[in-house]
Amino acid sequence: MTKITNLVLVGALCSTGCSDATSAACGDGFSVTAGASGLGSANVEAVLDGVAELSVWAESIQTNLKTACDGMVTDLGGEAGTDVATSCDNAVAGINAAFAANASAELIISYSPPACTVEASVYADLSAQCEGGCTVDVAVDCEPGHLSGMCSGSCTGQCSGSCTGGCDATCSGGCSGTCTGRCDATCTGACSGNCMGTCNGTCSAVDGNGNCIGTCDGDCTGNCSGECTGSCSANCTGSCDADCTGSCSGECTGSCSASCQGSCDVDFTAPSCDGSIDSMCDVECEAQVEARASAKLECTEPEVTVEFTGTVDAQAELDALILALETHMPKFLAVAARIEAGGDLALNLLGSSLDAAAEVSGLGAKAVACVAVAAEAAVDVSASVSVSVEASASVGGAVSGGGGS
Repeated sequence: MTKITNLVLVGALCSTGCSDATSAACGDGFSVTAGASGLGSANVEAVLDGVAELSVWAESIQTNLKTACDGMVTDLGGEAGTDVATSCDNAVAGINAAFAANASAELIISYSPPACTVEASVYADLSAQCEGGCTVDVAVDCEPGHLSGMCSGSCTGQCSGSCTGGCDATCSGGCSGTCTGRCDATCTGACSGNCMGTCNGTCSAVDGNGNCIGTCDGDCTGNCSGECTGSCSANCTGSCDADCTGSCSGECTGSCSASCQGSCDVDFTAPSCDGSIDSMCDVECEAQVEARASAKLECTEPEVTVEFTGTVDAQAELDALILALETHMPKFLAVAARIEAGGDLALNLLGSSLDAAAEVSGLGAKAVACVAVAAEAAVDVSASVSVSVEASASVGGAVSGGGGS
């Protein structure tokens, strides 16, 4: 993660740190929550607004990351921390202890990567704030292959909502046709694992009520602990050859009710972009827009499923670990994706923009003072993001060190 440490304006205006007098000279011209106003330059105000937005973004990253880590450690029987670093350190300790107690078991952690996008209206609003204004058409200017949105026609790509058509990879929802994969609800068809319900054939074991609780040599109507080849009422984590009423992590060949990441044979509704914008704006404006848009990325929380193979040595610890990961990993993965997708870009571009703002000629004393205050705030943001990156990496390493995905 890049740190803002060598800005021209920091050296020029805050060589010994921004003094209280400098902050006072800025007055209410800039704050890390409200942004900037009344400085006489739209471009400078836009840059300082970017610092404020990134400050709010960094705080939300730490808040959400701490929530995910506290949730994990609580489920694992530990204590929540007083800050994000302690919370995630405690989570790592709990995860490592659970893995150590079940050294003979291997966890298989399955999920689709979070989808991170910025709504088209964000780019339009930010570009309009540049000096002289600038127009961005996301549908036209988005990096090829990175445009997404609701597709009322045929979506060929990942669909984060209901896919009305076939899903050739993981359909995380109900499948009206044939689900080939794990089914966490009612599977009507062949089941390669234990069938918990009615077996239209020979069942290897039944309970006191005559329900099948073992393998089924025939069609199973009920929960299937292994691979289901048939219709699935909900949570089919496999391919589906018909309508998938959940997110499709592979190719959805039909209409998509939410975000379609791929191609659509009609125009996207509410288009978003998860790549760069190549607009006709001037370089300074484009850098500001990219940096501020990065702080407005929204990332979906994926569904996480955890299975295990091998011998269970400590059932309670294993059950707690599975619960912790399936419940709190979705938020953790979404936060990690926000950091990866926007952190470096925002800090780098914002640093360049602040350098340029410090060199704008004709700035009044108040604007100069506010740029200096914003520079100091940007350094604080960089340090905050670095803490989040380290905490995120430590938890991710603990999970991947004991499980596969």
